[in-house]
Amino acid sequence: MKPTIKTSLGLVLLLVIAAAMGSLTYPQGGQESSGQDLKGLIPWRSDMDSARRDAIAAKKPLLVEFVASWCPDCHEMARQSWTQTSIASAVRAFVPVLIDVDAQPELTRQYNVAAIPSLFVVDPKTGTITREVRDRVLSPEELLAWLK
Repeated sequence: MKPTIKTSLGLVLLLVIAAAMGSLTYPQGGQESSGQDLKGLIPWRSDMDSARRDAIAAKKPLLVEFVASWCPDCHEMARQSWTQTSIASAVRAFVPVLIDVDAQPELTRQYNVAAIPSLFVVDPKTGTITREVRDRVLSPEELLAWLK
C-alpha cells in the first residue's frame, strides 16, 4: 500500500495532538512541572503554618489554592488568571498559599479537596473557610470578583 497525502496528513495530525497532550501533562520540555509555572505573578507560599503565622501578624486572610503539576485546568488558570496584574494587586489583601495535592496529601484531606483547582479564603486564626470555589477554572473577571 502506497502512503498517500491523506495518510501522511493524518499521521502528522495525530503527532500534533499527541504532542499537545504531552505538553499539558509535562509543560516544561517533557519534564514534569515543578509548579513554578503555576505561580504566575503571585508570591505564593507552600508552607501553610508559616503562612498562617504571617497572615495573623499582617491581619490578612489566607488565600489557599490546591493544584497539581499534572492538572491541565490548574495550568489554564495559572496562564489566564494568575498572570493578570489586576489579580496580583487584589491578592495583596491576602497571604497566598499554593498547595500541591501530591506533595501535601494531609492538607488536601484536611480541606476535603476531591478535585482541583480549588480555592479557599481562610481565617488564619480560626482556620474557618470563609469562601471557596471547588473544581473550577475561574476566568480573570470571575476570579477578580471572587477575590473582592
